[in-house]
Amino acid sequence: MVRGFWIGLMMFCFAIQASAIQAVVSHAVFSNGGMNAYAEIYWQIDPLSLHFTKTKNNTWQTEIKTEMKIKNETGIITTEQYLLKTPASGSIAIAEAASIIDMRKYALPSGKIVFVLKLTDVADTNQHFVFIDSFSVPEQNGVFYSDIQLLDTSYYSAAGGVFKKNNRQQIPLCANFLDENRTLLHYYGELYNVNIVAKESYPLIQKVFINKQENGGPVLNLLKTDTIHNADMQLLTGDFDISELGSGNYNVNYNLIDKDNVVIATKTLFFQRYKSKPKDRGIEKASAKSDSAFQQINVIDISKSFVMRYNLTELKAILKMLLPMSTPMNVQTIKSFLKNPDEGYMRYFIYNYFADINKKAPDAAWKIFSNRVREVNKQFGTVSQAGYETDRGYIYLKYGAPDEIVTVENERGALPYEIWQYNNINNQYKNAVFLFYRSTEMITGFRLLHSTVSTEMRNTAWRNMLYINGASSGDLNSRAEQYIGNR
Repeated sequence: MVRGFWIGLMMFCFAIQASAIQAVVSHAVFSNGGMNAYAEIYWQIDPLSLHFTKTKNNTWQTEIKTEMKIKNETGIITTEQYLLKTPASGSIAIAEAASIIDMRKYALPSGKIVFVLKLTDVADTNQHFVFIDSFSVPEQNGVFYSDIQLLDTSYYSAAGGVFKKNNRQQIPLCANFLDENRTLLHYYGELYNVNIVAKESYPLIQKVFINKQENGGPVLNLLKTDTIHNADMQLLTGDFDISELGSGNYNVNYNLIDKDNVVIATKTLFFQRYKSKPKDRGIEKASAKSDSAFQQINVIDISKSFVMRYNLTELKAILKMLLPMSTPMNVQTIKSFLKNPDEGYMRYFIYNYFADINKKAPDAAWKIFSNRVREVNKQFGTVSQAGYETDRGYIYLKYGAPDEIVTVENERGALPYEIWQYNNINNQYKNAVFLFYRSTEMITGFRLLHSTVSTEMRNTAWRNMLYINGASSGDLNSRAEQYIGNR
């Protein structure tokens, strides 16, 4: 493992708690056939973060105590503990340059799975690494894909071992991060139960491609199309030349469609690419404008920054808080994280967001924003919703405090409502109005019903929803009519 790769990689991938041992961890879920599923959990350790000792044979070696605990909502599924020994080497320099990677496979039931991996340096038990992650195992029915697995190496081999699969040695990448030294993206996956598809749906077409936005088309023509035949299981393996793919957020996609172009099965894997000097092509220029999360990549250690204080649930909440102020591309990225959480990437995304606001003190920018969120929660939170998740909280975070608020609780023939007016929004909307109302099924709070801002909810039938029991909105004393009229 090249040391420079670790410097770049570790800015993206972090354990739940800071530690002396540096490692990256990933996983992929596959099917054993029938109703059985299993997960491959694999990790790679930076050898320079370990202590090598000299053996009686004058060789250099180290041992890592490895502990794994896997559980679900009903309790502990399995635990495992063993010692991982590195190969003996006659040179400390060679020992510290060797790749240390390990993997374990675990049969799992469907549902949410949580695993805890702890690595301890036997030569110095104060040095350890703890990683906690969660993922979901889908029901093993219908036509579906396994997880997409990125590979470091794959070759035919008669030898056995933990990495043996389909008569090949398949060494997975332990982080979905591809630096500029990688010119090929190798992928592997499996497709199950194609044999249950009705014959009239054939031919089945499979598309494997790389895109930047959810539901977007391939970038740089990185697309492969194949015809899929009737079988219990299909193996999917191949690679893409990414030498011209610039820095940014991307997805690898599997899509299975029938002859009528109806999607039968799909799977997506998020990855990040870092390239310091991309070629000058149209796609790179367009990406730099649209992908604000990666316009610039700063190689920086965030292991002691504010983002490390939060667990997965809190990271998801922070991402939701950022939605009102996010660009369309960032919104897609956040939705992808909420759907398929990855703590390392989520932490970097959040850090990078506030570093764009204040490069010298991202934590200060976060503190200012979090204080705004506290204010929003205090003003608009309900028993069932945090303030930032409400419609009023969303608009408040996006545009700030309105210049005027009119609350109407007892207007004849109308549901309770609230009017917010902004004198000027971004020098584009003058006297902008937001109309919130409390529908009949709500006890507290208000829901956005209509806005005069073209980029927000516009509901020309707002009167039909605001006024009840056949009441007319023709009353000139109606505050809603006075502020909105025919806008």
